Amino acid sequence: MAEDVLRFIQHKLEHTQLSSVNIIAHSMGGKVAMWLALTHPEIVKKLVVVDIAP
Repeated sequence: MAEDVLRFIQHKLEHTQLSSVNIIAHSMGGKVAMWLALTHPEIVKKLVVVDIAP
């Protein structure tokens, strides 16, 4: 799932002047967002995870 999110973000970044994103995630999405932030820290500027623990 993190790779799917990564591809989506990369596609969107190609069409903007942005170089990173802020992510707010909940529950299972929080796990995906944490994995994305750990494996691709250059893309995740800020991360807010709600209702899940690492």
